[in-house]
Amino acid sequence: MAALLTSCMNKLSLSGSFTQKKATASVGFKASGLVAPFPRVQQLVPKATQPKEGCKPAVVEVEAKYKLKTRKAAAKRFKRTGSGKIMHRHGSNSHLQYKKDSRRQKRLEIDAELDSTKVWHVERMCPYL
Repeated sequence: MAALLTSCMNKLSLSGSFTQKKATASVGFKASGLVAPFPRVQQLVPKATQPKEGCKPAVVEVEAKYKLKTRKAAAKRFKRTGSGKIMHRHGSNSHLQYKKDSRRQKRLEIDAELDSTKVWHVERMCPYL
């Protein structure tokens, strides 16, 4: 690889001492062998140990991710059912009840399923709902 670089540099008619320095510096070769271009960067490999008899297997530590914050106002307005649906309360049920028919009032008391177009927004506001 170094020979290929030096031959290419020689074809460009550059001085021999300059090409030799440039080729060795850019590729990262030394007399002892190949040197990584970024010696401080190391690839981290988790250590996996064999568990002893009667012991739990070793836990590999992984870098923790950030916790997501829940919007408390949204968390109070929505709840998730056992099957995974998100339910919400109907509006127009807090005052002026005398104008509304009793059937309408009963219908507004029952929680409704959230529309599929808004599920993504609520899940983003309440990641642990």
